[in-house]
Amino acid sequence: KNCFPELASATIDVEHHNAMLALHKRVNPKEVVVGWYMTGEALTAQTSGVNEEFRKLMGGAEPVLMTVDTDLKGMKMGVKAYSAKSFTVGDRVVMSRFELVPIDFHATTQEKIGVDALITGRPDEVDPKSPDSKQPVKGRLDAPSSLMSQLEAVEGSLSNLWELIDTTHGYVSSGVSGKAEGKASIGRAIASA
Repeated sequence: KNCFPELASATIDVEHHNAMLALHKRVNPKEVVVGWYMTGEALTAQTSGVNEEFRKLMGGAEPVLMTVDTDLKGMKMGVKAYSAKSFTVGDRVVMSRFELVPIDFHATTQEKIGVDALITGRPDEVDPKSPDSKQPVKGRLDAPSSLMSQLEAVEGSLSNLWELIDTTHGYVSSGVSGKAEGKASIGRAIASA
């Protein structure tokens, strides 16, 4: 399932949308478009208008609206999903009421690697006031990020692996010593790993 980006204006370019949908279907024939997304948090009358256009394009089904807050409030990217309920006067939709719906995130391995590189990468822009001129500018979440070197990536992976082994060792040790009750299903999972 997927969404297409759309500028929150009073109308959408139907020809552009149909061309993008056709291209998307060529690459991802099993995916179904269930809605659209926009950046920002503000839901306006124009949001209702765009939602109505998507409802028409989707054969009357109510599209899902996903908002992505790129302002990074609270040091995180806020993502919300809404389901709309259209209100009509006669045959004409006059507004939509948006209700929050729960979101469940799934990502492919490639997407996880890319996001991890963006999160753990170092900003390219360095602080000129830094004594060694290698410190990134503090507070610059929007600075371009370099991908980690292969050595840094291996080091990070090994560090994560070591933490997992340490946690597993602690669990097994506490079970063997009788300090905690072990679970057979977890023991079988550890043994098969």
